[in-house]
Amino acid sequence: MKTPKLLVLTAVVVFVGTPRSAVASAVWNLANDFSQSDNPSGAWSYGGKDRIAGDPVGDFHLSTVAFGDGWFFGWNDGLNSAWKNISGGGSPYGIGIDQVSISSGSTATSTIRWTAPQSETIDLTGYFGIGDYGVGHRGVFLNNTELFMETAAAYSFTTSLTVTAGDFADFTVWDGGLGGNTPVDATIAYQAVPEPSAFLLSLVAGGAGVVIWRRNGLRRRGEV
Repeated sequence: MKTPKLLVLTAVVVFVGTPRSAVASAVWNLANDFSQSDNPSGAWSYGGKDRIAGDPVGDFHLSTVAFGDGWFFGWNDGLNSAWKNISGGGSPYGIGIDQVSISSGSTATSTIRWTAPQSETIDLTGYFGIGDYGVGHRGVFLNNTELFMETAAAYSFTTSLTVTAGDFADFTVWDGGLGGNTPVDATIAYQAVPEPSAFLLSLVAGGAGVVIWRRNGLRRRGEV
């Protein structure tokens, strides 16, 4: 029994028009996501790092003490500190409203960590500001490998990276002298791209449509 041409072509069109969905996009912003109730909180965590040869590339330790005074809230462990200004006017300690500060003394390695929940390519953008004392090193690390670093200077950073689930990006301030505050923000966005399988299925379906069209044309001319 011959399959009606219209039915075959309709099936091909439906097949091409219903590929698998694209990988979902997601965006994390350090300031918007900052939590006063949980640590870790989603992909973010707050704490400090051990040093290896003086650099903050050792193990990460969560801060367990939540603190605040009405206009701010944050986390510390007596040495490392991260907090957010929620209502304090006049930019106390050089931190404006809705800004996050990483506060670091002379021996601290205060760190805010983002952990990748899935494997994907990400866009990473952000900045470190001057703050109050304007001292200390300010760095961005991926899996303890330095991506960006400046000393006692404000700077912005931007890059695209491929990460695997469980990889981590650290935003760290260390050797902060008297314990100055450094404003920091970071936005991490997954790049939404079609799944390769959907693209391949579309190609296969398109090829099938060409074959059907070709065979029908040959039949009309009596060649097959």
